[in-house]
Amino acid sequence: ALVHKRAGRLDEALSEARAAIRARPSHAGAHYTAGSILRQQGELRNALACFRAVTRFEPDHAPGWAAVGSTLLRMREYEAAIEPLSRAVELDPGDAASWGNLGLAYKRLDRDEEAAQAYRAGLRRMPSDAGLLNNLAVVLNDQRRYEESIELLVRAIDQHEEDWQMHLNLAVALRSAERWEEAVTHYRKVLD
Repeated sequence: ALVHKRAGRLDEALSEARAAIRARPSHAGAHYTAGSILRQQGELRNALACFRAVTRFEPDHAPGWAAVGSTLLRMREYEAAIEPLSRAVELDPGDAASWGNLGLAYKRLDRDEEAAQAYRAGLRRMPSDAGLLNNLAVVLNDQRRYEESIELLVRAIDQHEEDWQMHLNLAVALRSAERWEEAVTHYRKVLD
């Protein structure tokens, strides 16, 4: 199934993954592969069922929990995403994407302090992760903590100079801090 998936033959890969599941219903790897393909095809409910099977058969499978949570995020079921994402970071504290997704779930629920806590927890483990820096900066800017937000965004941009979204976030933070000329510089980088 993985060979077909890597070659872009998703229907064949899904067919093989489903055959593996029929042969051994508790095969967590086959459920994970099927879920990944279904999610890629936009079949989020079916993908979610596969990822939930992974966590049922292998309760300590961090990528399975992360996949449940990130799929729920894509489905805009933010409250439901918190528990599986929390489990994912408990099992794999070095998973920056899960920390980011956990923070995003809280942010979408307007629980900014909990979002900031999730981003900070991830940054304690991965202090230079640009995505976590950027996301925490957005929360801090929303909390009117402009200088802290600016500092984090500068650190993030140092790693990803070409990232227009980070430049936009920095321009907004600089504008909020009434640092007009610097804000204009970063707005121009967004447009370039």
